[in-house]
Amino acid sequence: MASPRFIHVGFNFTGVAPIAELEKVFGSSIDWLRYENHCWLLYSTTELSIWRDRIHNCPGILPADSFFLSEFSESSYTGYMHKWVWDWLSKSR
Repeated sequence: MASPRFIHVGFNFTGVAPIAELEKVFGSSIDWLRYENHCWLLYSTTELSIWRDRIHNCPGILPADSFFLSEFSESSYTGYMHKWVWDWLSKSR
């Protein structure tokens, strides 16, 4: 089994974003956070290719929708975010 790591998921929706359906899919991760309208962070052991396929097959995702997945480690991020996002990133799991 792979080690848990963070995954960023960003979307460009061409129609109505299927938020509830995506959050059901993301519920199979260890933890997840929606920090902007079309951006989520996952904490997961699941490979990116599996997440890609789960998202692609999620009800409500349209053929013209696009999304980007990227892994990052607990020590390889920086930026300016709300405190609640930093708290989520640094919490013990």
